[in-house]
Amino acid sequence: MAMVGGLGGGVLCDLLLGTVPLVLVTPAYLYTVVGAALIGMFFGSVVERLHIVLAIVDTLALGLFTVVGASRALLFDLPIGSAILLGVVTGIGGGLILDLLAGDVPPKALRRGAPYASASLAGAALFTALTDLTGLSPNAVALGAIVLVAATRAIGLWRGWVTPGPIDLTPRDLRRHD
Repeated sequence: MAMVGGLGGGVLCDLLLGTVPLVLVTPAYLYTVVGAALIGMFFGSVVERLHIVLAIVDTLALGLFTVVGASRALLFDLPIGSAILLGVVTGIGGGLILDLLAGDVPPKALRRGAPYASASLAGAALFTALTDLTGLSPNAVALGAIVLVAATRAIGLWRGWVTPGPIDLTPRDLRRHD
């Protein structure tokens, strides 16, 4: 489950790009996830006490994976919209797959709550727009997007923000009256 959660988004991104997943080419990714899983498995009580640290790492990882996915899409010369989509898929994909495998439906990332998928979307949009439209340093653009994602998520958690539900904009006279 740790491998699915930690690597699933990147694998999805690579499969959508039609390439061999980086985790299969660069074993360091796999070793990192296995190491983290073993630490969690054998030192669970210590890890639980570090919940704030883990929330910070998760928030930063969301931003990092979002930027990595969008960046890979741009390296393949995909349009901005596709790059944004792959950024979000990479950012939240592992968690989505993990929730589905665990029977947690709908997945947490798609439920109302503190911004998660929407934070990823904002970061992917900022990264792709600034990369495409400006001559700014790619590292500075990536850092700015990661900070945007992490800040949106962190402030949302801290302030208790809840993503909005659907809004019916159908004119009143076109709505069905049951």
